[in-house]
Amino acid sequence: MTPPRATGRDHVGLAELRRKQHDILTRAQLTGLGVRRDHVRDRIASREWQAMGSRVVALTPGPISLLQRCWAAVLHAGPKAALAGFTALELHGLDGWGREVVHVVVPAGTHVAPMPGLRVHRSHRLAPSDVVERDGLVLTTAARSALDAARWDRSSRTAEALMIAVVQQRTSTPAELEDALRRFSKVKQKTAIVDGVDEARHGAESKAEAEVAELLERAGFPRPSRQVQISTSAGRRRVDLAVDLGGGRLLVVEVDGPWHEDADVRLIDAVKDAALIAAGHYVLRVPASAVREHPERLLREFRELAKRLL
Repeated sequence: MTPPRATGRDHVGLAELRRKQHDILTRAQLTGLGVRRDHVRDRIASREWQAMGSRVVALTPGPISLLQRCWAAVLHAGPKAALAGFTALELHGLDGWGREVVHVVVPAGTHVAPMPGLRVHRSHRLAPSDVVERDGLVLTTAARSALDAARWDRSSRTAEALMIAVVQQRTSTPAELEDALRRFSKVKQKTAIVDGVDEARHGAESKAEAEVAELLERAGFPRPSRQVQISTSAGRRRVDLAVDLGGGRLLVVEVDGPWHEDADVRLIDAVKDAALIAAGHYVLRVPASAVREHPERLLREFRELAKRLL
């Protein structure tokens, strides 16, 4: 007599592992818990579960979240893998720089089979001090993640802008970034990274924000709040300045340095602006160069805008 097929409720330890790993398990883990291979195959065929590459299964039919993609990546890449670069920075709390592709780093010489949506980087310099654990996931520190993301990117402007964003959003400090950089004898995008850290250290963007905030008040707007997070349908978004217009409306003012001319950064900005506009807010971008070179012209424009919005 053929025994009845088991369900997830019948396997001791399955529920706990599902909870810990956000419904992402390897096929080997399922087998170890007594879940038969034909049961896994049938669940995938019925679309109750989802195959994520050759080794990992999502025990859910719904959309895959960031944490689930991260669990799938590290389970597929193996026990020596750590989430890295832009992926790790997003988990560290950096806003506006997320990527669909999950980045992991493994020691040099480690073989990892290809997996859709996964990018594997190999490093000769991955010390225990370079990694931390969060909710069971291993990821590189914020400073190492920022350095890796910058040196893996082909755009020097993106690398410079990332350093500034990391410091501005307090994800890491200039000292931590410089310490991580010193451990490498040769680094791609080193000039852009150093320039970005130096720019952040001296607060050039923060100074421009303060000057714009003063101009907005002189134009008749209420005092702006600086570096605040705003809820949108696409998640929370950090903005440079936010002016409360009443009725739940905000005037969001972003002060853009030259790195915002980079194509990747412009795309990030456009997505962010669309989310804010969809939430019912007004968005204004001001070049930092205009603050230095044409403050009186900005003041006139702000006064005209205040007449229309207030």
